[in-house]
Amino acid sequence: MSYTPGPWKISDLNWRNEKDTYGNLYVNGWCDEGTCTAVCCVSGNKTSAKGTASNACLIAAVPDLLEACIEVVRVFDVAEFTGKANWIGAEIDKMKAAIAKAKGEMP
Repeated sequence: MSYTPGPWKISDLNWRNEKDTYGNLYVNGWCDEGTCTAVCCVSGNKTSAKGTASNACLIAAVPDLLEACIEVVRVFDVAEFTGKANWIGAEIDKMKAAIAKAKGEMP
């Protein structure tokens, strides 16, 4: 599965580079000469602007979060944790499942 590489940025400009008047926010990937690759539109309205902005922030953080999870799993997979805290293995398994889900590798 391929996705738009990060960083992703939040904008109130739509894919035509026009200001959105409906309260929507756009999460964009790379931009070139004023044209941006839209990752998604976070639908909103003028009465729920705070919730719309919060959702857009979470979505825009996804590439960074995925990269961090991959690195943590890589570090913990090569480390020896025999006799140490048992919860580490369970948490790493959760991260592996989240990574697989983000990459479209889970049914």
